[in-house]
Amino acid sequence: MSDQTPEQAREHHLSRIREYAVQHDLAGEDIALIFNAGLAAARTLRPSLFEQVATGRLP
Repeated sequence: MSDQTPEQAREHHLSRIREYAVQHDLAGEDIALIFNAGLAAARTLRPSLFEQVATGRLP
């Protein structure tokens, strides 16, 4: 997915979360927990890239 812009990558991941939520009949707080877990993983695995995207300083 490195050929995607940050916005495209975000939309891709949101789409995957939506699909998972529908398949498993999840809503509201459960979806938020999944999304927040993904953000936490991004911060841990790619802290410099996460900070660049979060502050608008794209690579």
